[in-house]
Amino acid sequence: MGTLNGALKMGQLDMSEFIEEDGPSALLDVVAEVTCKPKMSWLDLEVLVGALENLWELISNEDGARVVIETAHAIDRLVACLGITEGRARIKALEILSCLVVLTDQPVIEMALRKGGRGGMRWASQLLGILRDSSDASTCTHVMKLLNTLVACATNKAS
Repeated sequence: MGTLNGALKMGQLDMSEFIEEDGPSALLDVVAEVTCKPKMSWLDLEVLVGALENLWELISNEDGARVVIETAHAIDRLVACLGITEGRARIKALEILSCLVVLTDQPVIEMALRKGGRGGMRWASQLLGILRDSSDASTCTHVMKLLNTLVACATNKAS
């Protein structure tokens, strides 16, 4: 069909056409636009959560995950979501990052976390800071999941 609108057929998303028409990049642009705002409204947060939920669905498809990993600044945009204190958005970003760690054999998540930290702060320190500052058990659980995934996959990426 040739457009993102064409990827939606009879209420069902045609994932291959969505990927082909640069849908992942469009979702990541939404994430970038919302996370760069100095103050987010409730509507901004709902849009962000919606975009992240759609990215989650997208990475369940092998081609979708590959395209997300290969999209310029995709991982940086997801790491930027970790600075948001709203639980649903942060949790969804943590879930996506954990999944992408497993799906790539390159340390792209670790490099993005390192870049995202203040003054080149180690990625573990950034995640431990979220643990320290969060009172939400679900957020803490997802941070631990990402930390465990990063450590478990680090040996595979080093070889």
